[in-house]
Amino acid sequence: MNVRHRWLQLGVTSALLASATIGTNAPSLLISFFHLELGLSLVESGWIAAAPLIGVAVSLIAWGAIVDRWGSAARSRSV
Repeated sequence: MNVRHRWLQLGVTSALLASATIGTNAPSLLISFFHLELGLSLVESGWIAAAPLIGVAVSLIAWGAIVDRWGSAARSRSV
């Protein structure tokens, strides 16, 4: 792999990770806005802030099950 492509890959990966981090953690910074400006209770605001993290956890469980089911079989066949 060319050195230029490695730097491009590093830059793209870093940008994607930064955007994913902001997307999952930013709603927790908006709890006071949800509560004070939109009139939601703190519990409702907390659920909204936790929703991205709950989605990540559920998808990780699902992807783990998929990899355990099909990924391990594909790997063992190739060995």
